[in-house]
Amino acid sequence: MLKAPLTTRQFEVLTKIVEHYVAFFRAPTIRELGQYLRISSTNGVFAHLRALARKGAIVRRRDTARGIEVDWDEARALGLPYPIWNFPVVQSEVETDAHRAHL
Repeated sequence: MLKAPLTTRQFEVLTKIVEHYVAFFRAPTIRELGQYLRISSTNGVFAHLRALARKGAIVRRRDTARGIEVDWDEARALGLPYPIWNFPVVQSEVETDAHRAHL
């Protein structure tokens, strides 16, 4: 649950982050996010990311270049796309039996 509702612009920023994850299976860099949002200053991008982190929509990892982690439950609740790699994997009985036969 978000700590506070997102503004229209914050929702736009979160949408661009999620779209990048869906397309490239990783978070955008600060500069990439700035290009998507037409923000020339990285400080402007940081301000949006701080607000999203404060509200609980993302988690920032400061020790890495692509340190933006999305709260996928919140993103889904907001109706944003969901990366295929984040869906639970369900194995079929046939796959499980075939795997056991090779053990």
